[in-house]
Amino acid sequence: MVAGVETAVANTTIFEGINPSYVNITGGTLAGMPMAVVIAPAISIAIGVALRFSVFGRHASAIGDNHAAAKLVGLPVTRDRIIAFTLCGGAAGVAGILLTSRAMSYYPEPGAGLLLAAYAATFLSLSLGHGWRFNVPGTPVGVVFLGTITTGLTMLDKPARQAAVVQGLVLLAAVTALARKQIRR
Repeated sequence: MVAGVETAVANTTIFEGINPSYVNITGGTLAGMPMAVVIAPAISIAIGVALRFSVFGRHASAIGDNHAAAKLVGLPVTRDRIIAFTLCGGAAGVAGILLTSRAMSYYPEPGAGLLLAAYAATFLSLSLGHGWRFNVPGTPVGVVFLGTITTGLTMLDKPARQAAVVQGLVLLAAVTALARKQIRR
C-alpha cells in the first residue's frame, strides 16, 4: 500500500538536486574510507552488541525461538516486538538515507532491487552462526559472498538477471537447509 502511494506521488519521477550536505553523508570519507563503509559496520556492531549483551536481546532471542513459551514465562512479548519492529524501521530509514545520499537522487522504490540480495544474505547468516540461528556477524559475510558472485557475473559480461537467479538459488538453498534442519529436530 505504501509503495503504491509512493509511486502515485512520485509518478516515477527521479528527484535530483538534493542538498550537497545530504550527499556528503556518503560522499565524504573518514580515515580514507567512504562514510557508507564506516556507517554500515558501526550500525551492525551496535545492533549485534545490543542483541548479544542486553536484556532486550535475550528477550528477542527467546521470543524468536518460541513465542508461546516466552509469553508463558512472563516476558513482555508485545512490548519487545514493538521495540524490535521500531528498530527495524529505524535501520531501514538509515539504509534509505544512505542509499539516496549515495545515488545523489531519489526515485520511487529505490530498494526494491536489493530485497532478494538482503534476504539471501540474511539466510546465509544461518549457516555461519551458532546452531542455525540468524546472527549479525554472519550477514555481512553473506553480503560479501553474494557481492562477489554478482561482481564475478558482471565481469563475465553476464546479464543482471543471472545475478538475481543465482541470489534466488542461494536463498532457496539456505531456506531448504533450514527446513531440513527443523524437520530433524
